[in-house]
Amino acid sequence: MIADIDGDGGLDVLLGDETKLINAWSAAGVLLDGFPLATSDAMRGVPTATDVDGDGDVDIIASGWDQSLYVWDCDGNYDEDKMPWPGCQNTRHNDGLYGSVVPTGVGGVTFSSEVMPGGGVSLTWHLPASAGYLFDIRRADAPRDDAAASEFETVAAGRPVGLGGELRYLDGEARVGERYVYRVVAAEGGEEIHTTGTIYVPVTQGSLSQNYPNPFNPTTTIRYLVPDGGVQRVRLVVYDVRGARVRTLVDREQRGGSYAVEWDGRNDQGQAVGSGVYFYRLVERNYTQTRKMLLLK
Repeated sequence: MIADIDGDGGLDVLLGDETKLINAWSAAGVLLDGFPLATSDAMRGVPTATDVDGDGDVDIIASGWDQSLYVWDCDGNYDEDKMPWPGCQNTRHNDGLYGSVVPTGVGGVTFSSEVMPGGGVSLTWHLPASAGYLFDIRRADAPRDDAAASEFETVAAGRPVGLGGELRYLDGEARVGERYVYRVVAAEGGEEIHTTGTIYVPVTQGSLSQNYPNPFNPTTTIRYLVPDGGVQRVRLVVYDVRGARVRTLVDREQRGGSYAVEWDGRNDQGQAVGSGVYFYRLVERNYTQTRKMLLLK
């Protein structure tokens, strides 16, 4: 089975064997963290990679020779476009063909997406002639954890299909570390033509953004990125100009993704601090950054 198991954007090879183990290697041949997975008898079937519980992570499902069904929850973010051969016979249609296009079940519409190296997401639909000629493309933030999904907003209006019924859109505003769902709607009449599954824009490296607003009073928001590839310790601390710690905003294990935290201008004891310059410092496994902010009262 070939899929992105650890969520780093690269393809991994997963294989069960007669030694009661399931191994997984990166394309470079490096054993992935957490593997091999042990079972109580030979693993002669082909495991499947999917998001069985809908939490956005990769799950591995395997049926063992011990008559047990195993399910492992992995740290990697599930990206359907990074699952070129996720189980036995590849596709849900079990056709055994690499790269075969599986119909979505909505009037013969087929869909594909690609996260671009320079940023953004490239989306392509193939629509039947009966669907029409002009379409609106809408986008919503996909739910994460216990958060509710956002409302769909139009990101492109009146887009015509090309030759062969191809509708393309490059979403250059898609943010790293976020999950989105896209919908194609007929420009006239508003009929829903197709809604995608969740599309995740992977995080390849840590980042710390400038707080907003800045200057601020009484609160400000700090956004940062944690790279994909497993859980890691993250610390985000506010210091004063003398270098003394004022407030620890984050100090915990976090998975890869985009995060935002609010500072209310108070120290660790809950006391309001005075006007002035403060520094906030992000420390991750392979990334450290410090930025300056101004509190005005």
